[in-house]
Amino acid sequence: MAGVRATGGQVVERRILAGATRMHDRTEGLDGLKLPMEDLPDVVGRRFASGMAGTTDVPGLWVAGNATDLTAQLGALAAVGDLAGSHINAVPVAADADAALATGQGTATA
Repeated sequence: MAGVRATGGQVVERRILAGATRMHDRTEGLDGLKLPMEDLPDVVGRRFASGMAGTTDVPGLWVAGNATDLTAQLGALAAVGDLAGSHINAVPVAADADAALATGQGTATA
């Protein structure tokens, strides 16, 4: 590389050129879920909008990994995955506990 040509035609000598990229997650095939997307600051990219531990507006559907944090490194993704897994598991456990309490309400056991 010898330089960069400006829009006016002037060549500015350069040996190195760096540029910012825009990250995109691979969401092909997920359009039917109608998950909301949000732009990240500084035009970094777009991601699925999610709450704590990857919760989404679709009941029973969580997102994890780079779908929620495009800039995360492997260690951070593993930690988030553990947290998301714990949260995902807690939802049906809580539902089962609520159902058991509802059916056993008013019954005393020793």
